[in-house]
Amino acid sequence: MKNKMVKAAALAVISALLLSGCGRTAALEVQIDTKANEKSQSKDVLEHSIRTLTKVRRGAGLKAEQDQIKALGQRMEDYGYTVAYDPFDGVTREGGLPFSSQNLIARKTGTSGRNDGRILILSAHIDSAPQSFGALDDASGVAVLEAVAEKMAKIKTDTELWFCIFSGEEEGLLGSRHFVEGLTSEEKSRIIGDIQVDAVGSGTGSYAIKTVTGQTNPLAEALKKGAAKELDERVPLTQGKGSSHVSFAIGGLPSALLTQEPAGEKVGTVLDRSDSLDQKALQAAAKITEDAVKSLVGQDSNVSNSASESVDSANGNLEAVSPAASQATSPQEREGDGIDLNTVNPDGAGNQELNVGYVSPNNERFGEETDLAGMERNLGVSLGEKAPDSRPDREVYNALIYWANLDTPLPTRLEFQVGADGSRSFSKAFIFAQERGYSADRIRTVLQNAYGQPDSSYTRNGAAAVYHFPDQLTRADHTLTVQMDGTYLWQVGVYRLGVKELDQYGFDEEKNPHGELPEEEAYIWQELISKVVSTENRSLMGSFGFFRDGLDGKRSYTLPATAQYPAPRVMIDPDDVLDRDGNFRDLSRSVADVTRELGHILSTNADQLAINAQGRRGLSTAEYLPDSYQAQFMKQFYPELSYTNPIGATYEDLRNRPEDFVSAEAAKGANEEFADAFTAFVFSDKPKGDSIWEQKILFFYGDPVFTDARKYIRGNFDWIK
Repeated sequence: MKNKMVKAAALAVISALLLSGCGRTAALEVQIDTKANEKSQSKDVLEHSIRTLTKVRRGAGLKAEQDQIKALGQRMEDYGYTVAYDPFDGVTREGGLPFSSQNLIARKTGTSGRNDGRILILSAHIDSAPQSFGALDDASGVAVLEAVAEKMAKIKTDTELWFCIFSGEEEGLLGSRHFVEGLTSEEKSRIIGDIQVDAVGSGTGSYAIKTVTGQTNPLAEALKKGAAKELDERVPLTQGKGSSHVSFAIGGLPSALLTQEPAGEKVGTVLDRSDSLDQKALQAAAKITEDAVKSLVGQDSNVSNSASESVDSANGNLEAVSPAASQATSPQEREGDGIDLNTVNPDGAGNQELNVGYVSPNNERFGEETDLAGMERNLGVSLGEKAPDSRPDREVYNALIYWANLDTPLPTRLEFQVGADGSRSFSKAFIFAQERGYSADRIRTVLQNAYGQPDSSYTRNGAAAVYHFPDQLTRADHTLTVQMDGTYLWQVGVYRLGVKELDQYGFDEEKNPHGELPEEEAYIWQELISKVVSTENRSLMGSFGFFRDGLDGKRSYTLPATAQYPAPRVMIDPDDVLDRDGNFRDLSRSVADVTRELGHILSTNADQLAINAQGRRGLSTAEYLPDSYQAQFMKQFYPELSYTNPIGATYEDLRNRPEDFVSAEAAKGANEEFADAFTAFVFSDKPKGDSIWEQKILFFYGDPVFTDARKYIRGNFDWIK
């Protein structure tokens, strides 16, 4: 009824203006056209930004990425922003290739004209996965920020706006970490926080708002209100550490992420192109972000500026929340425990001030990272300076953490050690809740509610464990014991399973029909392997098998033909393929993994290799035959290099040609490049061949062995198109 009354009133006003004279009529028409043009212009900015960015692959440091950064910088200058560039160096995760790149910082000063007011940061990352055009991840976020920047350039605000476009996100949040570490203390004191926009163009994914801690803050609240306004639905706030907002949390600044989940099968592959984006989803994300910005800078009269005050708390999970927002979400107020995270100081930490993070002890991959920065990314919190109990042979770092999967918070001091030899370990954490008013009985109740009855049959270091979590997925052995002084000690022993082969199955289906496989293996065989490897190509393979080395370790590998095993064997880690519930973690990645192994099979079977050469310890080492696929590939693209080297040989010269790679992993060796090029051939449309890496894809169109394999795989997965 209310909407009908508003519409009727509007019609009445329009009628009166029309009757009152042409001058007012013209003014009204201009006003209506202006609004329509604003909407159209915002849409045009989105479309132009996406179209421009997704023309090229934008791996960190590649020339194409640098050209896009410069072009975007020029457009931001055209909107009226002051543009600066923030250079940094890094190394790719795959292949270990060194690169140089830069962040783009576009600033709009406040109405005072002085650089002394509050600062709101909007961010996205411009680099793509090395083999991808990165439309959803994250050209979508960059385009949204550009559209918001174009709109906000015309609006006066007291708050400074910084639009930050980061590089190196796919290589470990390198650009955003470099930017945050370069902020001065004065700048940090003025920053309200950061809104990160990443992967928001999915037509099927649901919107999600994430903070590193899973606790609310002003940025998250503003995004939630913007989403409620634009989508007419409540968007949940969850914990998430998968994008550049983590760098701000590590730096002690509030941050929040706007994204969509699930992102879709094409993310991270050559299929992540502009045609995989949904324009309505992009426009909605732009409006949500714009509404949040206006709310935080005081452009929305219905939103109090108090939401952006008191931002000194690490990660923005406590003091940074607005009074209204914190009533139901702050752990202190929710539980009434009166815990002040900023004054908690456990035994052994001296007077060291600890940052605050949230973890799930039985779900964090503590053993995955190789350095202090990686551990901080994993936790989403800074480990700060060396602890007072550090020694020359052992540096100790501490952080205060809460267990995110427990309804009642348990304050815990995490200890992370770095040895003089470079070894690192998350060794132990002390639950010192008793010092904060928790009784031992209450701690036991909290743990029992979360994990069930304790099992004291397991002992560690001579003490009976209250709880024991041997977790193959995370390659960590969690134990919780009670010390003599009554302190609960949570210890994590990171262990490596190695490549432990579980089972081997032949490709003779009469010998190993699907029904004889265990349920998990049968599902992977039926829905993955058999849909990638055709019956004809199975004849080239000796067997497939399963192994476990922990989550995100080695995902798959192929054992080439040898004198002892004349047919190649494919091995797959089921933990990386299926989650705890038996569903695919990331089907596109798993299909790409098996497709890559098929590339190895096609190039390392007995017809392709000389397998009788004797190597070290009398073992046979295969070399490529002169007319093998690998030899033809090398002769075409690297005529100056030898193609007869044993499988796995690294050609250092390849590392100097990153622009020519299909993917960064190709830098590991010529055989890896061949398999990656084959994978891109299966996943991508036929290229024009304007670049070396496109010519490498065209190489496979010349043989029916490859084209038939491509047709078979694409016919089984309709999203590859």
